[in-house]
Amino acid sequence: MDYLGTLAEVPYGSHGYGSYFTYSLLDRLHRPDMTQVEAEDLLLKCVVELQKRFAINLPSFTYYIVDQNGFGEKKVLTVPPPPLTTARAFHPAVVEVME
Repeated sequence: MDYLGTLAEVPYGSHGYGSYFTYSLLDRLHRPDMTQVEAEDLLLKCVVELQKRFAINLPSFTYYIVDQNGFGEKKVLTVPPPPLTTARAFHPAVVEVME
């Protein structure tokens, strides 16, 4: 259910501005018969994609596993930010800050 009260059955979800970057991965890689390890690997791929493309640096993500046994323990996924590439290093905004 979204903030407007619209209810739809979906196989996965992503919310906020980051969802614009992660839905393409979820569309391509999600399978209904995924194991928990495969699902956590997909989550890691989504977080790495956010680190590359999202304007805000989010160093860690908290998630929970929910399955037929109920609500699991809190887990934290920490991914180091990607290195500053040559293309980004010479972006006018970056060069202005560096000077």
